Amino acid sequence: MKKNVIFILFIYLFSSCHINGALQGMYSYYKRTNKEAPNLINILPPNSNICDIKSNGGPKVYAITGNQLFSCISNLPKAIIYIWSPKCKSKFCYSLDYVQNIANLHNTDLYIVSEYYDSYFLNVSYNINNPILGINTESYKTNLTTKYMRKFYAALKIKNDENYRILYFEFGILKRAFNNLEEI
Repeated sequence: MKKNVIFILFIYLFSSCHINGALQGMYSYYKRTNKEAPNLINILPPNSNICDIKSNGGPKVYAITGNQLFSCISNLPKAIIYIWSPKCKSKFCYSLDYVQNIANLHNTDLYIVSEYYDSYFLNVSYNINNPILGINTESYKTNLTTKYMRKFYAALKIKNDENYRILYFEFGILKRAFNNLEEI
């Protein structure tokens, strides 16, 4: 039993995007990012509609819950949620501009959700239609990425596709989950 736990921990630690550098991806880094860039993150009030928020050209991240995002995509004929890890170097990690171009080609709304906060990458202006979304870790009462991501996916009505980075919805119903953008 102990060997199985160690093996699972080993696999988790060295999988594609969870860790890159100094434990990036294990924690939210919300407080550090908010301290480094105090005007970067806006916590979206609970009754706000994410669909009404558009990119204004400058860097701005909206901290949201899965329920807020689900409410938005439930009214959209086609939507992609891309779970973005800013420092990920895996072959399944794409530039935000590229993901937006693919979404545009398929006439699909794109919502980029940063898996964790990083003031350097979140302070960049990307050519995307919607602002970058971050997860409101305070509402999930945890700073551990795996815990708040599990709760975030549950709010999106996702049960077994938590390891996928690209989620394709039609009117709020998950139709496909995958990692390779070419599968759209």
